[in-house]
Amino acid sequence: MIALMAVLYALGCKHTTTPINTTPSVTPGVSNKATPTPVPPTATPLPTPTPIVDMSHFRVSAEDITRTPEEEGEKTVPVPEAWGRLNPFYSTEPTDCEIVDQTQLRLFDVKDDGGIRTGIAFPCVAYRVEKTESGITVEGSDKTYDKYAIVLKQGLTFADGTPVTADDVLFSIYTLSDKDYKGIRGLGDLDILGMREYHTQVPQSVRDEAARAIAAGLTEEGTCPKDFEDKQLWSDVWINYDVAGVAFVEDMVASVMQKYNLDAYVQAFLSPYLTAAHVQASPSLQVLFTMKMFGYVRSYNYSKNTMRDCFDVVHELNSEELTPELFWGLIKEYYGYNLSVENGINYERAYDDKLLEDYIAEAYCAQHLGVESIEGIKVSEAAFGQDAPRPCIEVTIASDAKINDFNFYVVEKSVYEKNPARCDVLTGAGRYTLVSNDENGALLEANDNYLLGVEKQKYVRYIVEVPEEETEEGAAE
Repeated sequence: MIALMAVLYALGCKHTTTPINTTPSVTPGVSNKATPTPVPPTATPLPTPTPIVDMSHFRVSAEDITRTPEEEGEKTVPVPEAWGRLNPFYSTEPTDCEIVDQTQLRLFDVKDDGGIRTGIAFPCVAYRVEKTESGITVEGSDKTYDKYAIVLKQGLTFADGTPVTADDVLFSIYTLSDKDYKGIRGLGDLDILGMREYHTQVPQSVRDEAARAIAAGLTEEGTCPKDFEDKQLWSDVWINYDVAGVAFVEDMVASVMQKYNLDAYVQAFLSPYLTAAHVQASPSLQVLFTMKMFGYVRSYNYSKNTMRDCFDVVHELNSEELTPELFWGLIKEYYGYNLSVENGINYERAYDDKLLEDYIAEAYCAQHLGVESIEGIKVSEAAFGQDAPRPCIEVTIASDAKINDFNFYVVEKSVYEKNPARCDVLTGAGRYTLVSNDENGALLEANDNYLLGVEKQKYVRYIVEVPEEETEEGAAE
């Protein structure tokens, strides 16, 4: 926004040397006219500021462009495979991305070597990017951060004429950073200040609480050590012992299914009459398979469908379902509250390198979710030299990270607000806008509002290229 300069007007007072008149101001019997109220001078109207338009002066507009008959028609682009989703958040396949790249605009332009470019000569939303601060430290961490100012262009619009604003950029950032975002373009893994807290929705203070209570440990009886003063915190964290244990077991099962669910293993550990497909189809068999591999099953009788556990208890599997809760009960009965990796629960090592304590901390954190914003993302204004202020996104990112990775398509926020369920196509600010997407292909039309000028080719249609051998086979039939 352009700040308006205030115009000051000084009202001057006349100085006189005339002696003070001692004659009464009201003469008896004489009519006195009221003194007129002074009228302040009229302020000179300020000129309307000229809007900033960060686009090339040489760009060709829709009114100025001249096309040949071929350019006025359709150009066909054959592609080897059908496209899936044309949503810039979720497109994954090469053809998807190729089409989306025609309709959308990124924050930065990407060079062939992976570097970034900004400015009015390049197809991007950023006017300029500059490191404004280095070596920022954060309490409780030995990591350092750098701050960047990403100045946004003004005068840009989406294909439908809606202005591209900082709000659209923020919406794109927060969507790609959301805990539930499942696409491949997410920003949640970037080492931006406060990103981990927002992406996981766990405040750092909650993590610190869990770490303190976990570090205190527990006695052999499963109670709080006497030297840990915050008994309430300890109780709030360690009350999740069984919840964490079930999650621990669920990951044990997932790990076994991922690595060992093959016919050879199933038939060696359970029965020659079972296959990996049988185990895959039955959650109870998955638990049984895992329990057998970890040594919690003494025997399994396929014909009778019974299982004898490590404590010689027989389970009738025709009427009893084996669950992670039952498996966890056996583990806890065997180890009690011994968490050591040598001869305790953590000897089992459920999944990767996670310990039971990690699951306990996660369970506690899951009960204290709620982070509204990313600390390292701010909106401000910035001006360089004689330039008027422009909207700016400030990003505080780890010093060993690359600002190049903080790049994404800037989408039109209002489209999502009007129809949150619309996930296949979005209006963009790229060279083209999507007209249709059906059995005849994806038809694109040149975007009259494109910042680098209207494309000469008005229509482009993407179609799936049919291999010649398939065409010949069809003709032969």
